[in-house]
Amino acid sequence: MKPDQQTSDLEQQVILLALRSRLAILMLQFIFNLIIPDHHSDAFVSPFSSLPKSSLDTGVDWLLGGLLRWDAQYHLHVSIYSYVYENSLAFFPGFAVCIKLIGSIFGYALFPLNIVSVHLISAVLFNMVCFILAAKALFRLSVKKLQDSNLAFLACTLFCINPASIFFTAPYSEALFSLLTFSAMLAEDGTWKQYIVISLSAVARSNGVTNVGFPAYGLLKKHAYMPKSILNWISFLVQLAVIVVSTMSLFFLYHMYSYIRFCTDYPYKHSPEVIETALAKSYVLAGQGTSGMCNQTHIIPYFYIQNHYWNVGFLEYFQLKQIPNFALAFPIVYYVSTECILYFKRNTDLTKSLGLSRVHQNTRMASIYEYIVHLSVLLVICLFFVHIQVATRILCSSSPALYWLWAMIIYSKERNTVFSLSDVPHMTTFSFTIFSYCLMYFILGTILFSNHYPWT
Repeated sequence: MKPDQQTSDLEQQVILLALRSRLAILMLQFIFNLIIPDHHSDAFVSPFSSLPKSSLDTGVDWLLGGLLRWDAQYHLHVSIYSYVYENSLAFFPGFAVCIKLIGSIFGYALFPLNIVSVHLISAVLFNMVCFILAAKALFRLSVKKLQDSNLAFLACTLFCINPASIFFTAPYSEALFSLLTFSAMLAEDGTWKQYIVISLSAVARSNGVTNVGFPAYGLLKKHAYMPKSILNWISFLVQLAVIVVSTMSLFFLYHMYSYIRFCTDYPYKHSPEVIETALAKSYVLAGQGTSGMCNQTHIIPYFYIQNHYWNVGFLEYFQLKQIPNFALAFPIVYYVSTECILYFKRNTDLTKSLGLSRVHQNTRMASIYEYIVHLSVLLVICLFFVHIQVATRILCSSSPALYWLWAMIIYSKERNTVFSLSDVPHMTTFSFTIFSYCLMYFILGTILFSNHYPWT
């Protein structure tokens, strides 16, 4: 088989595997939501839960209700009501805007259903499409960087069964974010296409701002060996400013919108159920000008919201009562930290030269240098600044390097023979451990999440 034909065939297998993995999630959440009683948590419940339901809506809830848990309530809440409560500002608008647009189109075909059912169906279908396209983009990026289609296929297999899989199907922004992130990485450095996709990723999830590092690093590589003249330095700084402004424009526009919505007394018209819930839960309503962030020193409202409502901040989560959550995140933290440290130790020349060494420019290790740095930065953020249990879904949705490192380990240990899940029972211990971890979290996460039990 010709190399190009083999790559094309493997890409089709990746697409099929991505689809099958999403269908497996849907089946698991349906079965276990049906047979296991829901846990009663104190999580946010949108006022849309009080809207009238027909028998068809009850059927949709019966089939897909296991996906409308935890932060999925926030995402659908924003897509239906927009930002009516201050705490909802923590959930960036990219995903909600897409669901609102799709829901407005599907609404005509699904007119017997209420708006909640329409948006839930829209979100699930949208995430399935995004996940499949993200897997395809990851495969192409992996082939480009790893120069091995079999290795790329193995990395995509791990992505399709990644330990945060439930969040790529439920109404969360992970699938969209992965698609935007992998597409931005796949685009040529310094192009407007890359800048636009990065700017969209920055309003899909807050950690999308780290993606600006890729075009910035590409610019650094371009100027690294140019003569160090004043003109070249000015050119470098101007181009860097263009990158930052173009990629961060939507991010800052969203925060300007947040200030206007909650720090002015514009008389927004809120629905009765929104007002009733706000009074019952003491939520800060848009248009009242009473938000605490208006008098804070936080330049970015997101930081105020995260700290005020979820106690997010440097080392804020290091408490004895959070030990179970640290245990939940331990596998991903251990794998990522160990492999990143080993990468930097084994590639000291690259590390010392910030990946700019001419000697190693054409090697596989050099081609993934900036991705390892990006993964390391995300790990530090997860360890010291956010709720540690979300590290699993942040890392799994944001970094191709996670899957590359795992794939390279398995590929080397299995002597280039393992490319199918059916081979898992016959693997070496370390390879088996990685696959077992992914599959266990794939299944266990779906079961717990769909029944409202705490998860990542």
